[in-house]
Amino acid sequence: MATVRNGAAAAADVIVTLQLTPSILQEPSCRSVSSSPPAPPDLSASREYGIARTDLEQAARAGTLSYQIAHTHGNPWFRLIRSEVEAFCRKRMGATGLKQQQAKARIATAKREIRQLQKRLRVLQAQIADDELQR
Repeated sequence: MATVRNGAAAAADVIVTLQLTPSILQEPSCRSVSSSPPAPPDLSASREYGIARTDLEQAARAGTLSYQIAHTHGNPWFRLIRSEVEAFCRKRMGATGLKQQQAKARIATAKREIRQLQKRLRVLQAQIADDELQR
């Protein structure tokens, strides 16, 4: 049975999220929480740490990870404590593997942001070109 932690995490522990599969919602010991803040569009915990969603769900059910179930627009997701998820991942893949996965996630985030900024730059350059033609 998984435990539910209410605000007991240290201020430095940022909560990571994980979308749920329908099977986990049938567990009677889970407690629903109203949504705030909204969950990210995908599985931030499994994307950042490279662990499968089912592994994180099983760890939560086994009591290894503290969690809360929240809902955003009717879609359930886990609230997990970042330090516990990191400890779980460190145990499964080792400290080196965890650092490599975190670096890979940071690189992917940086590349995504660069692509978004390049797209925005092209739009602004097109606006400047249109304004100069209208002079």
